[in-house]
Amino acid sequence: MVLPYAAVTLVLGLLASCVFGAAVPTMMTTPGGPRLSTNIHEVPMGGSVHHAGNEIRLLDAFGTILHIATSNEAAVNTPTKRFNSGWLASGYWQNTGGWPVSFLAGTWTVPPAPATKNRQTVYLFNAMEPDSRDAILQPVLQYGPSPAGTPSGGAWGVASWYVTDSDAYYTKLVSVSVGQSLTGTIQLVGTSSGFNYQASFSNISGTTFALSSSSELTWAYQALEVYDVSDASQLPSGNTVFSSIQLQTQDGVPSLTWDTSSDPSDGVSAVVNVQGAADAEVTITY
Repeated sequence: MVLPYAAVTLVLGLLASCVFGAAVPTMMTTPGGPRLSTNIHEVPMGGSVHHAGNEIRLLDAFGTILHIATSNEAAVNTPTKRFNSGWLASGYWQNTGGWPVSFLAGTWTVPPAPATKNRQTVYLFNAMEPDSRDAILQPVLQYGPSPAGTPSGGAWGVASWYVTDSDAYYTKLVSVSVGQSLTGTIQLVGTSSGFNYQASFSNISGTTFALSSSSELTWAYQALEVYDVSDASQLPSGNTVFSSIQLQTQDGVPSLTWDTSSDPSDGVSAVVNVQGAADAEVTITY
């Protein structure tokens, strides 16, 4: 049977809409490495993320489940460039004691914008990870585009993130100014049912990220991560100093030594200027 021209046109149109109209997931660079766009989620104001075993639930402020994801729980065993990410330099320490880290804070200044703009993305943050190193909680300073958006004026913005091996979650992006002082904090606010954390930027509304996890966060960091950077002019000039670094466990202030990791081939380095858990200092030089 030969179909009428109108019928053929209708069938072809329906096929085209199925093939070309469907949204195709793309890879996007989060501050934990590339993730599928369909696996990246904004946390609404007052919402939270619950990560127990391999199940991750995104909840709104009223406790309604908005999304459920499954984590692969694939451990990563090196302190640099986890998640196939663009980590270039970091200071880090692992808590191997019996008391959980209850507080991490660090202060740094929003640097000048890079001399060359090429839709690159630069992330600066402090952060914590579990022993398995398949997830990261982090208050993040961002230059350029990210799944959270592009800061007003194309410059710098802040948001708090939780990135797992499969999905990424973020608070709404808030623009900040060059020269502005930032203090990123991660606090353990409860242990009645697992480990309950809050990540935020002090005195910046809308950046609080509430995480309930069955895993204790044991690795602490200050780090630089970049994407789509091909030369030094696409990075800020000079250096970024993470100062007034404070770390406490539920047993008090531990004795600790920060280690560093850098990528010499990129000419970027991390140096510990002041050791310890009270007023430590790490400098990342571009």
